[in-house]
Amino acid sequence: MGTRVTFSMALALLPSKRLGYPMKHTATLALLLASLLATGTAQADARADLKEAFLKFMKVKTFRATITNLDTNTEVSKLEFVFPDRYSVTLSNAPGRQVIIGRTMHMTIEGHTFAVPLPPEVDPSQYRHPKAIEELQAGINVKQLENALVAGEPSLVYYFLTTVDGKAMETLTYVSKKTGLPIQVETTGGVEKGKFRYQIRYSQFNDPSIEIKVPN
Repeated sequence: MGTRVTFSMALALLPSKRLGYPMKHTATLALLLASLLATGTAQADARADLKEAFLKFMKVKTFRATITNLDTNTEVSKLEFVFPDRYSVTLSNAPGRQVIIGRTMHMTIEGHTFAVPLPPEVDPSQYRHPKAIEELQAGINVKQLENALVAGEPSLVYYFLTTVDGKAMETLTYVSKKTGLPIQVETTGGVEKGKFRYQIRYSQFNDPSIEIKVPN
């Protein structure tokens, strides 16, 4: 029971609101309107580009990921995924490995393997960011920031702000220029004692060597 609670907590950590002027003001007004138009277009383009990256991500067959607490700079867990609904999670602070297939979690404790249903509030598909796609489709504002390197890989960087359970959450997404896939997602949210900063680093997309089977 303790292991299931720890696992559930780990998954819940993450892992989706602008005119008559005198003639002398005409030029200023024109520049202002042009600036607003350019900003709106840039945000729309950034939103479309990020949406395309996440949609592409939803089609990958396998991946590995590492989840890190940025406040403590400690690794929280490692994750593997095999399409369509197989996940393997290894927590840094708990022994063993949990395998999720559909809505069933298989875990091994002291040499014995148990199969238990996932709690309703636990959704491992969050690591594939379906909520982000919903938010992007709803038209949230997305800003493209300066490019960056992620583990030496040139990446486009996107920022957007959403609300989760009534609290603001900021998300930075790093998209590989080479593959067009998100390779790192950083989230910051919560307030005061409940504030968190987590990073998910993705790798080995569509790697056929990644297999997830029911433990014996």
